[in-house]
Amino acid sequence: MLDKTRAGDRKAAVTACVEVWRSYNGPRFPFDETWVGQCGEYTYDRSYDPAGVARQFAAMIDSHDLLDAQEGITCPTVVIQGDADPLVGVDHAREIASRISDARLKLIAGVGHEMPRQAWPEFFGAILDVVRLSGRGVARRRSR
Repeated sequence: MLDKTRAGDRKAAVTACVEVWRSYNGPRFPFDETWVGQCGEYTYDRSYDPAGVARQFAAMIDSHDLLDAQEGITCPTVVIQGDADPLVGVDHAREIASRISDARLKLIAGVGHEMPRQAWPEFFGAILDVVRLSGRGVARRRSR
């Protein structure tokens, strides 16, 4: 993947981005090449930095295991994971959720390592459920 991030120009960089994200796509929804291409263009225009990708991978490899730290999370939590994610297995999501007190696990069927717009209601619904259950999602009227 790192070699795909070293594109020679904007068009090549966007094409590489589209191909990488195509490989992350789960089987449930068709890959939205137009949307991903637009996101790739935006990302390129905002901050194209191939060395940044290498730094991110190095940081991930070099970082200590954060699973133990997750046991200290006390706020309402939902762990959301596509069940067809080719990068991060479902077992990892289950492990994270098991370490956070009262965490909920939401597996989204047929979704890979992406957030397809068609699944946004499931993603945001899972978050809203946790907010509502926490009592923080209740609108309060201000006293005048």
